Amino acid sequence: MSRVLLGGGVRRRVFRLLLVSLPFPVFPVMARGALAWAALLLGCLAMTPARADLRILHLDVGMGDATLVLDTGSAQSLLIDAGNRGDGRRVVAPALIALGIDRLDYFLASHYDADHIGGFDELIEAGVSVETVLERPGIKPEVLSPTGRDTQYGEYLAAARAVGARLVELIPDCRPDHPQLRLGSDTRIQVAAAGGWHLAGDIGFCEVGEQSLHPRRENARSVALIIEHGRFRYFTGGDLTGGGARSVPMEAFVAAQVGNVDVLKLNHHGSDTSTSDTFVQTLRPEVAVLSVGDGGVNLRYRLPRQAPLDRLAQLSPAPLLFQTRQGEGGSYLGAYVENRHIVVHTDGESYTINGLICVVDERTQASEGGHCR
Repeated sequence: MSRVLLGGGVRRRVFRLLLVSLPFPVFPVMARGALAWAALLLGCLAMTPARADLRILHLDVGMGDATLVLDTGSAQSLLIDAGNRGDGRRVVAPALIALGIDRLDYFLASHYDADHIGGFDELIEAGVSVETVLERPGIKPEVLSPTGRDTQYGEYLAAARAVGARLVELIPDCRPDHPQLRLGSDTRIQVAAAGGWHLAGDIGFCEVGEQSLHPRRENARSVALIIEHGRFRYFTGGDLTGGGARSVPMEAFVAAQVGNVDVLKLNHHGSDTSTSDTFVQTLRPEVAVLSVGDGGVNLRYRLPRQAPLDRLAQLSPAPLLFQTRQGEGGSYLGAYVENRHIVVHTDGESYTINGLICVVDERTQASEGGHCR
């Protein structure tokens, strides 16, 4: 397995370039439980600025995660997580195929819980191939369970090998001359945490730290990314922990190096373990996105929890919150409960999120009225 911070080169595909040249999406997509149009997936495009080069699609997989990052200039793609078992077949693969994507440049499992990698082998079975699988360094789950049966990680690894994907380990790196993961020339991705390694230090000074984590601290080992396109900044961290419920405060370790972001994808589906006060006070997002499910297993977990939502609401001005589903836990005043995919579309200066138009800016310059309309 390679250990580098940068994957393969740029590859353009004619069918993708045709897609991004169209003013509206035209491919059919299988929505959860019914046939719908890709306009549900990219319905905000009609209201976007003239030039929009980065799309971040938070797929509605219920109680799980699957996020597609697509640079329309280079036609390069990164899929972060693939939902739970069944989601790859029902939701993720149809969404990719609707967009004309049958080959991903990169796949990253933020960590190896079933609701993040359970659908990966189903993508392969549906005919979606992957060039590079990005792995975290250090401890991986056992491939075989005590009974000798494949674990979810074993199935994921077997699928990656079956499609001939190159396995590359991602590690945080502070060196300004060290190549970063890029989707083409315009979209830069920095690794903030991976496998217990993390960026550390105050603003203006960066170093790489490592936490000694128990093998069962799967969430604390999550891979966290800072994604930048022009002046637009976005953070995603899987189930990265923030110190709640006696978890490791990984969020606090990376907060200063992440800094202000425009859009924050809430860690761990709004669990008590994450979205710490230090973290949100440092990142101060204008918009937050929450991937959460209704019913089912969430009747046990009751996510999102109220305390993380309250910490978010205490920011001034409070961020807008977009949720894939209502969930079974706390509530947030004015939240947009979409019951569908949540799409961020940006040209690096402004962005839309499911049709709402926002302006990229530093939080310190924001008016009390916010940046979205």
